[in-house]
Amino acid sequence: MHSKPIALLVALLAVAAAGSAHASVVRSTHAEAELVSPQAALVPGASLALGLRIKLDPGWHVYWKNPGDSGEAPRLALRLPDGFRAGELEFPYPKRLPVAHLVNFGYEGEALFPVKVEVPAGLGAGRTLALKARAEWLECSDICLPAEAELELALPVAATAGASRWTALFGETRAKLPGALSEGNAVATASGRTVELGIPALARCSDGDFFPEREGTFTHARIRRIAGDGLRFTLPLESDAPDTLAGIATCVEAGGTTRAYAVSVRVARLAPAAPHVAGLTLGVAFAFALLGGLALNLMPCVFPVLGIKALALAHSGGAGRGERLRHAGGFAAGVVLSFVLLAAAMLALRSAGEQIGWGFQLQSPAFVSALAALFFVLALNLSGYFEWGGAIQSAAASAAARHGGPFFDGALAVLVASPCTAPLMGAALGYTLGAPAPAVMAVFVALALGMAAPYALLALNPAWTRWLPKSGSWLETLKQLFAFPLYATVLWLGWVLGELAGHAATIRLGALLLAIAFAIWLWRRTGARMLAAVTALAAIAATALWLHAAFAPQDAPAPAADGLWRPYSRAGLDELRARGTPVFVDFTAAWCITCQVNKQAVLATEPIRRALRESGAVAVRADWTRRDPEITRALAELGRNGVPVYAVYGRGGDVTILPEILTVQRVVDALKGAAR
Repeated sequence: MHSKPIALLVALLAVAAAGSAHASVVRSTHAEAELVSPQAALVPGASLALGLRIKLDPGWHVYWKNPGDSGEAPRLALRLPDGFRAGELEFPYPKRLPVAHLVNFGYEGEALFPVKVEVPAGLGAGRTLALKARAEWLECSDICLPAEAELELALPVAATAGASRWTALFGETRAKLPGALSEGNAVATASGRTVELGIPALARCSDGDFFPEREGTFTHARIRRIAGDGLRFTLPLESDAPDTLAGIATCVEAGGTTRAYAVSVRVARLAPAAPHVAGLTLGVAFAFALLGGLALNLMPCVFPVLGIKALALAHSGGAGRGERLRHAGGFAAGVVLSFVLLAAAMLALRSAGEQIGWGFQLQSPAFVSALAALFFVLALNLSGYFEWGGAIQSAAASAAARHGGPFFDGALAVLVASPCTAPLMGAALGYTLGAPAPAVMAVFVALALGMAAPYALLALNPAWTRWLPKSGSWLETLKQLFAFPLYATVLWLGWVLGELAGHAATIRLGALLLAIAFAIWLWRRTGARMLAAVTALAAIAATALWLHAAFAPQDAPAPAADGLWRPYSRAGLDELRARGTPVFVDFTAAWCITCQVNKQAVLATEPIRRALRESGAVAVRADWTRRDPEITRALAELGRNGVPVYAVYGRGGDVTILPEILTVQRVVDALKGAAR
């Protein structure tokens, strides 16, 4: 009846009779070291937990296995009796230790580094065995001092292990050792000089950190957690990206408990169709921008102003060389200055902490409304509803008048082109991410020169414009015909405004355009006598525009899935990639005409739907119509800062960027490759 308690008592008495555990404590300059165990005895055939315990003076620290930007990890060389087998020294998760502009990883106060030892069977009870080790460590504060110690722990052999005074310390340390993540619960992508790590399995974490195991690979002081869904980090590279990213991720749970998890994931590399942004020099980026600016003239975005440019060329065809030079110079100046102002605005907003990209101004309801009003006025002018050119033409002797028209045409062309990204232009704009201000300005000036070059060349070579109609009735008919693309642009901008700020905003825009049309009619009917009334109406229209911009809803709900396309979320993308699911992401915006052309002509076709089904790929739509910092960051990781961007994530983790102009075959081939 009492056999079990009696047996336990006999075992404990045997341990006591055999002798108690004894360890040597060695004192260095600023720490004490000791070989300790949570067990009071050795049990034949069982496992034994040992540990190197280091207790530091206040203000001093030792290091993790990756010490960070400087330092050295502790080492323990065990000398065990015959038949004993020891595992690797284990490290609990560390803390960040900033030192000036560097960051180290390590421990302060008391640290324990466990090691597992297998005790051989067949040891006779009643013996006491000495476990010996040589420990080396670096103890640091403002200075670092190397330390070493010969350590010894004597333990008796017994049938039961018993507990020592270090049991609690081992329990605390085990809670800080990294647990295992199930396979496929992390994803890492190298893009340029950065690796991004996403751990969708730890989406519950309210905070966390990541400590890479590999030394000399990352700039530890600049490792950052990315705010948003899930646990995600950016790791700036110090050297080449590793094939595998290994380390420890810490997770702060809702109750404040911190847990650690071992991460080991293959690093996928960006595989763009064009040369990667990371490999661009300023010279190559300048050349890409120049060619991209040329191509921008052929993009759908610029079509509405092609008529205005053609009319300007027709009017200047019979002018003298000096007049043609002024036309070409005025147009080029308008293009260049507008691009410079765009670059300056982007740099200023980024320095203020804003996350923006190419076409950012069309994410503003006020700007879209103003642009729609401008195009409406231009269309009315081309339709003959009113004329504002007569006064300018009659004042031909005025230099300001001669330059004003072409300069305005150039600025208008840039405004309309800003939603578009031409081939090669995406890589050039991607180069500006993080580039110094002079380099950013150089790239934008190259874009401007490329865009202005065709018009300037045609203006300087009147023989090339023979195909344009001469002055007369045909030119007047052509002028009125060119008004209709502008009206179509107004309709498109009204739709964009509805996507940005709701359908009520489109109604308010219609009221604004009606007020503008009435004001122009009133001015035509009454002339200067009603100038005050027209000015008042203009002020009312401007006030309505301001009220619309001030009170239009900015945070509309995310678009719902349509059965094929899912709305974008970074946590969802990380989860799909971690499972090895191919993903096609369409980075798009309602105000990007090229995006809409690609969507209707390619992505909405049956061959693409069939290719998505056959490849098992998930289609994701990242709608950048409104400002979305998460999508802006995703574009930056891909080396882009504007749309359209089409990214294909393969089963193996690699990422392919497709060109800005899509074809059905190109998308189908990319999906087949992703499925492999």
